Amino acid sequence: SVLKKFYAKVALMQVKNQASEQATEDPEYDEGDFKGQANGGKVQELLKAVLDDTAKEEADAHKAEQDAQIDFEDRLALLTRSAEELGKTITDTEKAIADAKVKVTENKEMKADAEKEKKSIEEYLEDIKPQCDFITKNLDQRKANRAGETKSLEKA
Repeated sequence: SVLKKFYAKVALMQVKNQASEQATEDPEYDEGDFKGQANGGKVQELLKAVLDDTAKEEADAHKAEQDAQIDFEDRLALLTRSAEELGKTITDTEKAIADAKVKVTENKEMKADAEKEKKSIEEYLEDIKPQCDFITKNLDQRKANRAGETKSLEKA
């Protein structure tokens, strides 16, 4: 309908131009042989088909763009969730590493304390060893002395 109005206006303008040209000078032609534009309606139909095809292509392009936008947003959301999960994993791993370092430090301190205690015990044992050795070396002598003491007590 828009095309028809446009071509009607164009036709009127052409008629006005032809009328003004005819007024100045009449071309020679045979009125009986002139049939006008017999295929003019087909051109309008062709232009309407092109317009319809263009509108359909535009609608398809908008739909494809909308589908691509939805796909993009879905992937973006998925990647955002994945990044958040990986960030949490990194945080948890860093915390576990820090806890492990603290535990290692505590264990090293405990080991150092245990080694100090062991050393002091060994030094103490070295200090009392001569006394223990005296007792074990003189065990036979001490047994004999005790036996003598026991006999003396029995006689008394």
